[in-house]
Amino acid sequence: MKFNPTPLECVLFIFVCLVIYIWTKHGRRIRRRWHDFFRQRRGPRNLKSKSPAECPQCNRDCSLLPQRPKLDVLPWPDRKSRRGRPKVVDTSGHTCLNPLCDYFAIADPAIHALVSNGRRGKQRIRYFKCQACGGCRTSRFGTPLYWLKTPLARITMVMTAMSEGVDISAAGRIFDHHHTTITRWIEPCGHHSEQLHERLFHLLCPSTICSLMNW
Repeated sequence: MKFNPTPLECVLFIFVCLVIYIWTKHGRRIRRRWHDFFRQRRGPRNLKSKSPAECPQCNRDCSLLPQRPKLDVLPWPDRKSRRGRPKVVDTSGHTCLNPLCDYFAIADPAIHALVSNGRRGKQRIRYFKCQACGGCRTSRFGTPLYWLKTPLARITMVMTAMSEGVDISAAGRIFDHHHTTITRWIEPCGHHSEQLHERLFHLLCPSTICSLMNW
């Protein structure tokens, strides 16, 4: 069998060899220039915050929830059809967080339209869905467990040990967690506990009383 390539085949073979040589020698530089070109045309990216501390909406002093929920709204059981599966999961204490929804900030299960929307993720975190507006939200929203992937039982053990006086370095050795991870758990828990204490008890410590009285 004789090998008699045509001029076109010779040109294609040389072109392919040249492309392979250039890619092996300058492939990384070409990819970098390509990404930079499309990044300049695309403009700045709108990155999503990975924690509530990075979100400017969460760091605002004002609250997203109104001072008083809507009381003149018709209960959802009276609006919806009686057909379908009855609600089994208790949704008391959870509210719809859509300001445009009629049942916004209503935590009464006899009025609001929240139902369970299954469990997701490795930790099987429960989600709630508002049947009025269709919004879905995790049950951990607004709690120190939001954005955390560690199991709840593990965080509870570490926080219990910390409340009993265990040092951060000692807790890291006992539970095999880095001290920065434990510190990241303590900060939202302490902030959440402080807000809950001020909302429920309205107590002032002696140092705060002295500062208010200019002692």
